[in-house]
Amino acid sequence: MSASPRRKAVPVPAAALLTATLLVGGAAPADGRRAPAGPETLGPVVEVSADRLAVADRVAAVKWHESAPIGDPERERRVLEEARVKARGAGARPEPVARVFRDHIEAGKEVQHGLHKRWQEGTDRAPARPEGGLASVRREIDRTDQKLVDALAEAATARSAPYCRGRTEGAAARVGEDRRWDALHRDALARAVASVCKV
Repeated sequence: MSASPRRKAVPVPAAALLTATLLVGGAAPADGRRAPAGPETLGPVVEVSADRLAVADRVAAVKWHESAPIGDPERERRVLEEARVKARGAGARPEPVARVFRDHIEAGKEVQHGLHKRWQEGTDRAPARPEGGLASVRREIDRTDQKLVDALAEAATARSAPYCRGRTEGAAARVGEDRRWDALHRDALARAVASVCKV
């Protein structure tokens, strides 16, 4: 009985091997670009939004003790302009980012008005004046603003996806529940993230 003839190896072009690797292994593109981000990137946007909104309580306390007005058009104008600058630096579209920050400003004022009403009516007791005053509190907000811009830039793909609104609203509801926020703060968070999906 004769031995079976040995099959001759056929060389596989390197390009074909690379294509197979990309299809099977999901390797990153050769130019170093990241793959499109998925819905998981919306969670950090909501978390950072909640962190920023939480500072509104201390802003309200400072303004309460200093009898300062809640609205500050000049400060609001600067925040929006700085958000546009930060967005450009992060590779995000400036105007959609500015819309999110406009919502944050209105949400923060909503919290402040609500707290001042409670303190005025005596249903809640106003806290002590935060150390460092308004300047210290605003520095904390400014640090959070960069984190928010970075999170929005990271979630650019997800923010334009059909699932964005449902995922964002669901995440906001969970964050409010996890932080044991009252209706005032939960409603304000929903307002703060209302334009996240408007790109």
